[in-house]
Amino acid sequence: MQLKYHISIRHRMMAVVMGTSAVAAIFGSVCYVVVALAMNWQDTVRDSLSLARITGENCEAALAFQIPSDAESILLSLKVKPSVTRAVLHTPDGRRFAAFSPGGEEEPPPRSLASAAYHEGTLWVSCPIIKDNRPLGKIYLQDDLRFVRQSFRRDLAVLAGVTALSLLIAYAVARGLVPYVTSPVLRLADTARAVSGRQDYSVRAAVDSRDEIGVLAGALNEMLDGIQSREAALRRANTELESAHDDLERKVQKRTAELARSNRDLEQFAYIASHDLQEPLRKVKSFTQLFAQHYQNKLDEQGAKYIAFVVDGAERMQALVQDLLMYSRVSRVDLEREEADLNTVLADALCNLETTIRDAHGAVTADRLPRLPVNARMIGMVFQNLVSNAVKFKGTAPPRVHVSVRRLEGEWVFAVRDNGIGIDPRHFDRLFQVFQRLHTRKEYPGTGIGLALCKKVVERHGGRIWVESEVGKGSTFSFTLPERPPPAPVAYPEEGGAT
Repeated sequence: MQLKYHISIRHRMMAVVMGTSAVAAIFGSVCYVVVALAMNWQDTVRDSLSLARITGENCEAALAFQIPSDAESILLSLKVKPSVTRAVLHTPDGRRFAAFSPGGEEEPPPRSLASAAYHEGTLWVSCPIIKDNRPLGKIYLQDDLRFVRQSFRRDLAVLAGVTALSLLIAYAVARGLVPYVTSPVLRLADTARAVSGRQDYSVRAAVDSRDEIGVLAGALNEMLDGIQSREAALRRANTELESAHDDLERKVQKRTAELARSNRDLEQFAYIASHDLQEPLRKVKSFTQLFAQHYQNKLDEQGAKYIAFVVDGAERMQALVQDLLMYSRVSRVDLEREEADLNTVLADALCNLETTIRDAHGAVTADRLPRLPVNARMIGMVFQNLVSNAVKFKGTAPPRVHVSVRRLEGEWVFAVRDNGIGIDPRHFDRLFQVFQRLHTRKEYPGTGIGLALCKKVVERHGGRIWVESEVGKGSTFSFTLPERPPPAPVAYPEEGGAT
């Protein structure tokens, strides 16, 4: 957030106080100047009119007896006042009777002068001379305002000095009094900085008064109390959560170890059972076939059918045991990788399926496949199972299978696409489970282990497998293989009977 102000509250308070004082002082000075100008003008006019009236009264005898020399002698007494620059005495008919001009100028008084007027930088006043209700004449005085202006400038200088001294005193007083206002605020700011900087919610602001600052400090302390309480509760909750997490992790590790041991036991049992069952099954099948050959003339049709059932069951059991043994070996043997050409791996798988593809009048095409560090025999089983299923679950048209590949970041994506009967999406989660079949053995032969075997092989290589399909429109089984081999998974040593 961009800060609008970059100066401290103390400086801002000083600026407010001094600004207010300066505005008040200037306003008072301006008012004083206006009033002083008006009053000086009035005093000057009043003094000039009084002087003219007194001088006119002294000249009454000279006007009455028409003695101009006496009038000029009386006017000459005006030189005691330096500001009087001109005095003229007129008869009632407007004729000049006597005059006084220290500078020798002969400037006439302005026309149509009533009693006082400002004329070209000077003040002219006039006063009639009347004796026993008989007008004897009129006197005119010219007062030079230069002396008034000089006096006014002196007053302004004094006013400016007083104003400056007042502002200086206001600054000194404000400098001493402003801390009483700003210090509590600055202490609150220091408390806030300590809390935010050190995340220490045990800091408290000092409450020195009951004014608004005191209320603010109390509210801040209450807020810090609440935060400190919540922080303590949060720490306790985190401690309890960490303890619960540790307990849960220990339980998970223990359960994982138990599951691993259980899986190893189950895989070992499946391996031993499937491995050791092969020999009895071979004996059952062989002796049943020998029995059928030697006693076929002595058996009726029903007996021959029973013998056929036994042989078929032994063969299916033997195939199931072999598939189960292969599935178990995928998890148990070490995953030995080598740089393999997957084109060759796919060709070998198709060679094993040559009869099946030819009998179904099918065709298998493929993109150019890469070379990858894999277990070629296991990946060959994946290709063989996926292509075999694509050919087996064909529709009315001859099966057409295409193996494609594309490269993504860090892995290759392989896809086996067919035009077969398709799969209902509701059954996708069952496809890669052991012994899960979507059709009866009369419809499509098999043990239900092939796709589970593919999933096991792909996951051991660090990849994943999935299917996309729609009933009647074929299926696409996709799986990934990493460009670089992941860390080798744990392989359990083979145990059991002799092969």
